[in-house]
Amino acid sequence: MNLTDRTDLTGLHDDRVSRTPLNELQKAERDMYFQRISDGAYALHQHAACPICGSDHGAAVARKDRYGIPQTTVVCRDCGLVYAMDPLDGPSLIKFYREQYRRLYDGHEATSAHKAEYHELRFADRVEDAEIFLGQVSKVVSLPQKGTVVEIGSGGGWNLSGFPAKGWTAIGYDYDVDEMEHGIRRGLDMRSGSIEKAVSDGVKADIVLMIQFLEHAADPVATLRNAAKLLNPSGVVYIGVPGLKAMVLGAWGDKLAGNLQNAHLFLFELETLDTTASKAGLKRLWGSEGCTAIYGLNPESTTAPTAPVNKPRGEETLRYIALLERTSILWGIIWKICGGPDSRASCFVRRIAAAMARRLGYNI
Repeated sequence: MNLTDRTDLTGLHDDRVSRTPLNELQKAERDMYFQRISDGAYALHQHAACPICGSDHGAAVARKDRYGIPQTTVVCRDCGLVYAMDPLDGPSLIKFYREQYRRLYDGHEATSAHKAEYHELRFADRVEDAEIFLGQVSKVVSLPQKGTVVEIGSGGGWNLSGFPAKGWTAIGYDYDVDEMEHGIRRGLDMRSGSIEKAVSDGVKADIVLMIQFLEHAADPVATLRNAAKLLNPSGVVYIGVPGLKAMVLGAWGDKLAGNLQNAHLFLFELETLDTTASKAGLKRLWGSEGCTAIYGLNPESTTAPTAPVNKPRGEETLRYIALLERTSILWGIIWKICGGPDSRASCFVRRIAAAMARRLGYNI
C-alpha cells in the first residue's frame, strides 16, 4: 500500500501506552491479548487496499488504539473511509468477541454485580426503542402489523426487548454467550453466531437491526450482502454506527482516540456507509450523519466494483480529524469545570450538544 504517515495529527504512535484509564481486569485482558498475538492464538489480517473502494493510497493517522494495542488506522485518500489496516483476522475476531471483548471494553466480569445492574438499566432504558425503530422505519416503507426483526450483534438483547409486546417476532445473534443469557432469561430468542448463522437458519426479516455492529465486521460489504438475503421483499436494514462527523460534538469520544479500539475496524460517514451498502445491493431510504441509516433492496443494483471516486475525500477527512483534536481542548475544559467526563453536569452538557447536533441534522 502507498501509505503516508500522518500520526502527527493525533500523536497516536506505537508505544503501547493506553489513552484511557484501565482497571486491573482490563490490564490483564490486554496482557492476555498481547500473549495471544505472540503465541499465535490470534492472527492479524493485512489490507493491501481500501476494503470499500479498492484504492491503495492511504494516510496512517494512528498506530495504536485507545488501550495501547498496536493497530494502524488509515484514512483512504480517495473515498475517505477510516479503517484498521491490520485487524484481527476472521477466526481471531470471533475468539476475541467470545472470550475477551466485553471484559476489555467494559472492565467488569460478566457475573459481577455491576454487570447485573448494567443490564437491568439497559433493558429498562431500551424497552421503548422498539416503538422508535418501528416509527422510523414505517416512515419509509409499509410494515406488517406483526413482523419479524432480526438483530445481528445483539449483545444481551436490550434493543429487541420491546418488540414482542408489539406482536413482533424478535431474534438476536451474538457471539458472547454470557451476554445473551440476560436476554434468554427475559424470554428472548437469542442464538449464538452472526449474520452467516442467520442466513443458514433460513430466517426472513422485515427489519434487520445492526446497532453498533457494522464497525466490528471484518468485511462490511459481505455482511450487508448477507443481510440482504434475510430481507423480505419490502424489508429494510437499519444501521447505527459511530459517526465520524458526530465526534466533533463530543459524541463517541472527543477525538479520534476515543473511538479507536482493536475491535472497531471501520469509522463511517454517511457517504462511505452508502458506498458500502450500494456494493451489497442496497439503497438508502433515509439517513443522517449521526451515523444512522435505513436501507432497502435495490433491484437495479449490480455488485460490480465501485466506480472511481470523482473527488478524492481523504484530505477532507484528515482535516476533520485535525479539527477533532483541536475541539478536544474545549471538551477537556468543559469536563474539568463539570467535574469529569462522567459527571452529571458533563452528561447534561453532552445532552445539550446532542440536541444542537440534531438541529444540525445529526442523529445522535
